[in-house]
Amino acid sequence: MNMYEKIRQVIEPTCPVHKPLVSAGEQRGLPLTPWLVAIGGSLLLSGVMITTGGNVLAGGAMVGVIIVIVVTVFRLDWGFYLFMFFVFLFDQYRVSVYYPFTTEAGYFVNINAIKWLPQFKEGVVTPMELHLLFLLFVLFLRAAIDKDVIVRPVQFKLVITVFLAVVAGSLLYSMSHGGDFVTALWEVRALFYLGIFAFMVPQIIQDKSQLGVLMWFCIAGISIKAFQGVSRYAEMGFTFGQWPTIIETFTNHEDPVFFITMFLFLLGLVFFGGDARQRRALMLLLLPIFLGFVAAQRRATYASLMASIVAFIVLLPKKERHTAVIVLTIFLLVFGAYLGAFWDSHSRVGAIAQTFKATLFDEGGVRGEKDFYSKLYREQENYNLAVTFQEHPVIGIGFGNAYLMMFNTIAFRGAIIFSHLKDPYLKAVSLVCVIAIINQLVVSYADMQLTWSRNMVYLGTLIGLMSTLEKMDTARESVAPNSGEDIITQ
Repeated sequence: MNMYEKIRQVIEPTCPVHKPLVSAGEQRGLPLTPWLVAIGGSLLLSGVMITTGGNVLAGGAMVGVIIVIVVTVFRLDWGFYLFMFFVFLFDQYRVSVYYPFTTEAGYFVNINAIKWLPQFKEGVVTPMELHLLFLLFVLFLRAAIDKDVIVRPVQFKLVITVFLAVVAGSLLYSMSHGGDFVTALWEVRALFYLGIFAFMVPQIIQDKSQLGVLMWFCIAGISIKAFQGVSRYAEMGFTFGQWPTIIETFTNHEDPVFFITMFLFLLGLVFFGGDARQRRALMLLLLPIFLGFVAAQRRATYASLMASIVAFIVLLPKKERHTAVIVLTIFLLVFGAYLGAFWDSHSRVGAIAQTFKATLFDEGGVRGEKDFYSKLYREQENYNLAVTFQEHPVIGIGFGNAYLMMFNTIAFRGAIIFSHLKDPYLKAVSLVCVIAIINQLVVSYADMQLTWSRNMVYLGTLIGLMSTLEKMDTARESVAPNSGEDIITQ
């Protein structure tokens, strides 16, 4: 008897009206699991609220932790999906004048600095780091217990290991010369995340169906941040105010970096094909994500978007490149006409033109004098870096020399992997993985973010995916990633 027939028996009973709709025998046959979950969940939530003195955030956090533990233990891949969703959902830094739940949760804040938790000085780790450590614990435990676990090789282990060794050596060097440990920890901890995820992701995401689910979670998490920024932008009448009373940004600084990866993913799905469901979803989400990109008001991401589009066209095969050049030419003509019409306009429609103008020149920008002083600060920063490079050419970071060594190697190897792939969906994903490096480097040259947790977790995940795409491509499985309906069925 299928589910439909069971429901129909309850809704349209054949027994007389005066009799119970469900007989005693049928009552005994009802599944107990939903009732047990509902009762147990209610008792758990009540107990948590009592023990925390009615602290809603603490109570919700405890329930969330239990859910994450259970999911991760039984399905490590789904535990990883939840982790990535949290990375996109929660804020590392407060956005302008807003105090949303995504900030107050403190997912990226040291435990000793979270206001709604008991205070203790030793808590110098973040909830995100504890979550990551639990993922690693389950991963190693599974590898030790299950003999059938396949350990996937990591494509870039040598260059990443050397890079992390340099970072660790620099940290020790600074500590031996009177550096502040807490400050140094905040500067380098995200770089270690990148290395951890580059090694960890290939061990978790090992087939195409898992990759498809991961990309759904990325789409969901990034889209929520876009909607969050657009809602704030709309509340202000789609303006940023007037100097000096302006809202600098309606999103996190790093959110538009993530939005660009969604633009690239959509372009990859359009040019190569693959999962039609994800392509349709991104087409529907294109406008809110674009408005979120505008609401972010980050000039560095305008520059990185242009660099990413150029890289996208260069990496395309000859046939697709020809089509892309035609489309880009038409877009540039339309965009050029828009810039000409709104170059000196400070209206709502001219916001993009002013930000683009401020990106290329010292003048313009919707933030008025703020853009000028922001650019001046970066020029002073570049001068300091130049002096550092001259005085310490070997151990000095200079203009990102240590980063470029690693990222250039990975991007070059990633481009080779992309060219070898046959599966259209995997080609679309690999394109995002490669260009995300260029996107991040361009942004970081003007707006830091190489030492920010969310950026490095996402970039490390994309780098880690490069190690497993070739294996997926050669596997016998050639079906498209599971849809949401398939996932629920599983």
